[in-house]
Amino acid sequence: MLNTEVQPQPALPAFASLAALQARQRSEDPARPMAPRSADNLLLTALHAAKSLEIARDRESLMSACTLPADARVADFLRFIAESSAARGMRTDQITLRMTRAEIGNHLGLTLESASRALSPWS
Repeated sequence: MLNTEVQPQPALPAFASLAALQARQRSEDPARPMAPRSADNLLLTALHAAKSLEIARDRESLMSACTLPADARVADFLRFIAESSAARGMRTDQITLRMTRAEIGNHLGLTLESASRALSPWS
């Protein structure tokens, strides 16, 4: 049969158990508690970079909507679509627009007629 009696441990002086605890804490890997923080910092850096690009693009879009003529706005819109497609590894020599001319005009702050006139050479 198994011996299920608990053997009494010899009592250690208080300073010995404290020293053992401190030694164990020193022996633990100090980089392990920092790993989640490092991953969080990388994530935050990537998030800040993405938001910065989005803010810059929004500002550029707003400025172009206020200052550029209709043809230039449409050309800038098509350039942005082509660059986005290239970044995703898609074709850039032939772009399929999933928006109607009215939606493109509304997005660029143009009337349907102005958007149609500006898009007709690109068809």
